[in-house]
Amino acid sequence: MKKFLKEALHVEQAVADGQSLMRISVPTQHLKDWCLCLQLLKENLIEAFVHPCESSSQRIEITRGGTERCEIVIQHDRVSAQLCDRDLDFVCHFFLRYYRDGIAEVDHIDIETADGGYLTLATEESIDPISSEEAKRRLGM
Repeated sequence: MKKFLKEALHVEQAVADGQSLMRISVPTQHLKDWCLCLQLLKENLIEAFVHPCESSSQRIEITRGGTERCEIVIQHDRVSAQLCDRDLDFVCHFFLRYYRDGIAEVDHIDIETADGGYLTLATEESIDPISSEEAKRRLGM
């Protein structure tokens, strides 16, 4: 069973230095549904969740894949991001903390794909980065 959502996501695709890059921006107002769908996917209660893409007629489909790395499959009418169990756990943990705290620790997370590219999942609200001096202070350097 697939879960179809009405909310469109902003999806950007590019190739840089031979690496395929895909960036999905998850708006704060869609965070509840996003987290719920990630958890449903993790628990094998759905096989995928599907959002329309904001700037094209394609749909973005998030599935659970059996590989050791994330795979991105681009077709005419859809883009599929297949997350392995490790990546799905990482993404769930990150977004559930974002939901719990109301703000993300960082503005995005990157997941390396099987072909050496990257899937970037971006947030709208994140904590401001700290300076190198503050990082050194916190680390006792």
